[in-house]
Amino acid sequence: MAKSVDESEAKRFCVGEEEAMLTESGLPSSTDIPGRSKCDNCKRKWQTEVNYAFAVNEMQSLKTRIAIMQASAENPAEDYLEYGAHRLEIQNLGRAMETMKGELDSFPNCNEEGCTRRHSLASEGIRKSNSNEFHSPNRRKIAKQKQTPQSKPITDENPFEVLSNIEETDSANVTAPPTEIIPPIMLRYNSNNCDKILSDIRRVCGPTENKFSNDSIKIYPGTAEMHDKVTSFCRTQGYDFYVIPPRNKRPVKAVVKDLPYDYDVNKIKTFLIDNHGFSVIKVTQLTQFKTRRPLPFYLVELNKTENAQSIFAINSINHFKVTVEPFRGRNLVSQCFKCNYYHHTAGFCESKPRCLKCSQSHETKNCEIKTRIEKPTCINCGKEGHVASYRGCEKFPKVNSARQNRQNYFSNGTKFHANQYKIQDNISYARISDPSPRQEMAPPAPHYEAVNEINYESSTNLFKDMLEGLAELKKLLRDYPNLFTALKKLKNANDIITKCNILMEAFSTPGTNSSG
Repeated sequence: MAKSVDESEAKRFCVGEEEAMLTESGLPSSTDIPGRSKCDNCKRKWQTEVNYAFAVNEMQSLKTRIAIMQASAENPAEDYLEYGAHRLEIQNLGRAMETMKGELDSFPNCNEEGCTRRHSLASEGIRKSNSNEFHSPNRRKIAKQKQTPQSKPITDENPFEVLSNIEETDSANVTAPPTEIIPPIMLRYNSNNCDKILSDIRRVCGPTENKFSNDSIKIYPGTAEMHDKVTSFCRTQGYDFYVIPPRNKRPVKAVVKDLPYDYDVNKIKTFLIDNHGFSVIKVTQLTQFKTRRPLPFYLVELNKTENAQSIFAINSINHFKVTVEPFRGRNLVSQCFKCNYYHHTAGFCESKPRCLKCSQSHETKNCEIKTRIEKPTCINCGKEGHVASYRGCEKFPKVNSARQNRQNYFSNGTKFHANQYKIQDNISYARISDPSPRQEMAPPAPHYEAVNEINYESSTNLFKDMLEGLAELKKLLRDYPNLFTALKKLKNANDIITKCNILMEAFSTPGTNSSG
């Protein structure tokens, strides 16, 4: 039975966007035979397709050879002389095929009516489309019919019109300002007029949060403006209080090391102001706590300016190499030199001054008493024998160390019981866990091996004789002190006669000491 024209046509595949028809053998379609009337573009395109088909067949042949060489179990592929050449040919052939693909894609569509290639390609497409039977598509690939949404009325309102009045800022560079912590104002507690003082502060300055602690009233203003307002009011009314400065107003403290013991502090201050432009508050020399001996460390206090932190980068002062470190204060309770109360300094004190010596309302440095008082009276606890700066005073706050904390822990009733977790012998776990009473059996008597008894009486007599001999020797040395020198000379004597002569000479002169 003769095959139809459609069945006799070879299968074709596409190359590029123009779908150049190639048969299963890799050659162009048989309908495009050279010699027919074609346009110039179609001729060049047909020739490129032929060259590309040759290249495809050659690529397949080279890959087949390389696969055979690699499949050899006796010899590795690198031992074949043609292996490297074939790999190089595959690389060059691949680049050439890429170039031909580009050329095929660059050819324009044929628009000439007399070109036989144009009509043959069109007839091939029609015949192929008619011969193919219809296949229903897969349900998964069928696009679902979308329901058309109901149209909404179009309005000309701009919902973002409100943002047009806002200035544009760089959100990456905008950072939230740090929350400022306002310290409290420490008002001295007075039971007589405490309520009236707090009422006046609330009436004039506004509501505040108040808390009692350590014989003082902590007034929390909340804001910096309220803090200044309450401070000014308390100062004008003459209340006894002190202020804890906020962190942004506290001075920068640095310690300068490696300078001489007797170096002038004014030279350090002048150097920091003239050479570096620091705002220096004061420079003081540190001393040892107990002996008050000056140390080669100098404390520098600066106002918190923009360049204050650069003081730690200084490595020389007036031709001396120095080291500047942050100040680390002692873990001690501070005492005000003005009012002689605790936990603050005189620089932030607004209380009335009290003298340590005479208890009058002036500072201790201005007191007329310049001599030592034999029996002073403490202005804090009222007892005689010490001043208010005495750290043994019952009113002086105590700072507990780690050792004191351990002592307080065990002194508060917390004791260690050594026998609490001791293992009990001859008692099983079942006996301990069973609460029912039962008769206990006595444990077996321990067996001790016999040991030789020590004669303590003979040892005591021997020790007694030694003590008596030492007592007699002491008397002899007291009567003849030259005996020490004689004993030293015995070491150099060679015979017994010489040693006897040395001893006889020492006993012949009692009561003297020639050795000095």
